[in-house]
Amino acid sequence: MSKFKVIATIEQIIEADTREKALSRANQLIDVNGVVSFNTGKIKYQIENYRPEFIWRCVPNVNYYLEIEADDEDEALMKFESLIGDYQSDLYSQLLDLGFMELSCNWNFAEEYEGFFCCYPCIDLSIDIKANTEEEALKKMGDLIKPFMDSFQKKLVDLDFKKTDYPVGFCTDSWKEGEE
Repeated sequence: MSKFKVIATIEQIIEADTREKALSRANQLIDVNGVVSFNTGKIKYQIENYRPEFIWRCVPNVNYYLEIEADDEDEALMKFESLIGDYQSDLYSQLLDLGFMELSCNWNFAEEYEGFFCCYPCIDLSIDIKANTEEEALKKMGDLIKPFMDSFQKKLVDLDFKKTDYPVGFCTDSWKEGEE
C-alpha cells in the first residue's frame, strides 16, 4: 500500500470587527484534537506521494591542490600549511558557526608525484542535512557554504592552486528522520 501526504486548506468567510477577532473565531472552530467545525468553507486539497525525509551527513571538498617541491611528505605539508593555515582556520571557524561538526580526521594530505608533492586542503568537518536524496543534501550543503568556500578558494587561486574535478562534497551516512 502506498502512502500519500494530503494537505487540506480551508477557506472560510468570518465576520468580525478586526483581523485578530476573525483569527480568534477561526481558532475557536478547531478543537484541541484538531477537529474542524467549519460548516460552509471551501476545502482545497494538495496530494503528494509521501517520502519521509532523510538526514544525510555531508562533508565538503575544497577541490584545489598545490604542487610543492620538498624532500618528503612532512616537509611538503609544513610548507603547505604555512601558506594556507590562517585561511583554512578562518574557514573552519565559519563552518563551525554554521553547525558543522568535527570529524577528527587529518586536515590535509600530500601525494608524491614525479619529484614534487600535490598537497590538498581538507575540511575536517561534517553537517547533517535534511533532504530526500543525497544530491539534494549536497546541493543544500553547497548553497549553505558557498560564500565562505568562494572566499577561501579565491585565496587559494591567488596562491597558484590548481582546481580539481572532485564533487562539492560527499555523504558518509544517512538515516530516516526520527531514527538514530
